[in-house]
Amino acid sequence: MKLISPPDISETIALLHSANLPTADVTPELIENFAGITAEGKLIGVIGYEGFGRTGLLRSLVVAPAARGHGLAVMLVHRIEEIARKNGAEALYLLTTDADQYFSRHGFEALPRDEVPTAIQSTAQFSSLCPGSAVVMVKSL
Repeated sequence: MKLISPPDISETIALLHSANLPTADVTPELIENFAGITAEGKLIGVIGYEGFGRTGLLRSLVVAPAARGHGLAVMLVHRIEEIARKNGAEALYLLTTDADQYFSRHGFEALPRDEVPTAIQSTAQFSSLCPGSAVVMVKSL
């Protein structure tokens, strides 16, 4: 397995689609802040980051079903946390519809939507792509 950054955009979109994650805003510019894991030349995991000064948005975490259970998601989350810190972020936000327990085990805490910084609220992920029922979480870096 090999950690790569950035991953191929078409493979990234296909992997996100397979997990029913939004792709409408995945552009060549945005993909520059994604990290992926490949095995035998195939993308098997991906995660994205959007930076907004002292805050950042963790987005689009997915590991192919056949590759789960080997700690790849943790590797990807740690990689995005490194990228966020290098970009000056002090807090990392995310939205999830079904992985809040997973992220809680890795230091993220749920918070009310109205407590999220304006920069994060202005993202397509927050404002339109993720449902209003998605749990918002934050982790201090």
